Amino acid sequence: ILTGSFAQSLSNFPNPFNPDKEGCQIIYNLNTTSAVMFKIFTLTGELVNSFEIPAGQTSFTWDGKNKDGRIVQSGVYLGWLKVKNSKEEVKIKIAVMK
Repeated sequence: ILTGSFAQSLSNFPNPFNPDKEGCQIIYNLNTTSAVMFKIFTLTGELVNSFEIPAGQTSFTWDGKNKDGRIVQSGVYLGWLKVKNSKEEVKIKIAVMK
Protein backbone atom coordinates (compact mmCIF):
# COMPACT_ATOMS: atom_id res chain seq x y z
CA ILE A 1 0.00 0.00 0.00
CA LEU A 2 1.37 3.37 -0.98
CA THR A 3 0.89 6.46 1.16
CA GLY A 4 2.05 10.06 1.04
CA SER A 5 1.84 12.54 -1.80
CA PHE A 6 0.64 11.59 -5.25
CA ALA A 7 4.10 12.27 -6.70
CA GLN A 8 5.62 9.77 -4.27
CA SER A 9 2.96 7.14 -4.93
CA LEU A 10 4.05 6.21 -8.47
CA SER A 11 6.38 3.24 -8.71
CA ASN A 12 7.37 0.61 -11.22
CA PHE A 13 8.68 -2.91 -10.72
CA PRO A 14 10.92 -4.50 -11.81
CA ASN A 15 13.13 -1.67 -12.93
CA PRO A 16 15.06 -2.41 -15.08
CA PHE A 17 12.98 -5.09 -16.76
CA ASN A 18 13.43 -7.44 -19.71
CA PRO A 19 10.29 -7.40 -21.90
CA ASP A 20 11.30 -10.76 -23.39
CA LYS A 21 10.79 -12.32 -19.92
CA GLU A 22 8.38 -10.07 -17.97
CA GLY A 23 6.36 -6.88 -17.93
CA CYS A 24 6.92 -3.76 -15.86
CA GLN A 25 4.16 -3.17 -13.33
CA ILE A 26 3.21 0.49 -12.88
CA ILE A 27 1.55 1.13 -9.50
CA TYR A 28 0.02 4.40 -8.25
CA ASN A 29 -2.22 5.71 -5.49
CA LEU A 30 -4.77 8.46 -6.11
CA ASN A 31 -6.56 10.61 -3.54
CA THR A 32 -9.78 10.36 -5.57
CA THR A 33 -11.17 7.81 -8.00
CA SER A 34 -10.26 8.89 -11.51
CA ALA A 35 -9.19 7.56 -14.86
CA VAL A 36 -5.56 8.24 -15.71
CA MET A 37 -3.48 8.61 -18.86
CA PHE A 38 -0.02 7.02 -18.90
CA LYS A 39 2.40 7.84 -21.70
CA ILE A 40 5.87 6.47 -22.33
CA PHE A 41 8.46 8.57 -24.13
CA THR A 42 12.04 8.14 -25.29
CA LEU A 43 14.60 10.47 -23.73
CA THR A 44 14.39 12.59 -26.88
CA GLY A 45 10.64 13.09 -26.38
CA GLU A 46 9.29 10.63 -28.95
CA LEU A 47 6.00 9.01 -27.92
CA VAL A 48 6.50 5.25 -27.52
CA ASN A 49 3.06 4.21 -26.26
CA SER A 50 0.07 5.56 -24.35
CA PHE A 51 -2.55 3.95 -22.15
CA GLU A 52 -5.88 5.07 -20.73
CA ILE A 53 -6.51 3.37 -17.42
CA PRO A 54 -10.08 3.35 -16.11
CA ALA A 55 -11.15 4.86 -12.79
CA GLY A 56 -10.69 2.53 -9.84
CA GLN A 57 -7.67 0.74 -11.26
CA THR A 58 -4.41 1.44 -9.40
CA SER A 59 -1.92 -0.53 -11.47
CA PHE A 60 -1.26 -1.91 -14.92
CA THR A 61 1.56 -3.70 -16.72
CA TRP A 62 3.58 -2.37 -19.63
CA ASP A 63 4.76 -5.25 -21.79
CA GLY A 64 7.64 -3.24 -23.24
CA LYS A 65 5.98 -2.73 -26.62
CA ASN A 66 5.60 0.45 -28.61
CA LYS A 67 2.34 1.63 -30.20
CA ASP A 68 3.09 -0.59 -33.24
CA GLY A 69 3.29 -3.71 -31.07
CA ARG A 70 7.07 -4.10 -31.31
CA ILE A 71 9.30 -4.59 -28.27
CA VAL A 72 11.35 -1.46 -27.62
CA GLN A 73 15.14 -1.35 -27.58
CA SER A 74 17.16 -1.47 -24.37
CA GLY A 75 17.44 1.96 -22.78
CA VAL A 76 15.83 4.43 -20.42
CA TYR A 77 12.30 5.67 -21.04
CA LEU A 78 10.19 8.31 -19.33
CA GLY A 79 6.77 7.46 -17.96
CA TRP A 80 4.23 10.27 -17.49
CA LEU A 81 1.06 9.68 -15.46
CA LYS A 82 -1.72 12.30 -15.68
CA VAL A 83 -4.90 12.17 -13.60
CA LYS A 84 -7.83 12.83 -15.93
CA ASN A 85 -10.06 14.85 -13.57
CA SER A 86 -7.32 17.03 -12.03
CA LYS A 87 -4.05 18.71 -12.90
CA GLU A 88 -1.99 16.14 -11.02
CA GLU A 89 0.82 14.52 -12.97
CA VAL A 90 4.06 12.74 -12.19
CA LYS A 91 6.99 11.34 -14.18
CA ILE A 92 9.21 8.31 -13.64
CA LYS A 93 12.11 6.61 -15.40
CA ILE A 94 11.71 3.09 -16.73
CA ALA A 95 14.74 1.08 -17.78
CA VAL A 96 14.52 -1.69 -20.37
CA MET A 97 17.40 -4.18 -20.43
CA LYS A 98 17.43 -7.20 -22.73
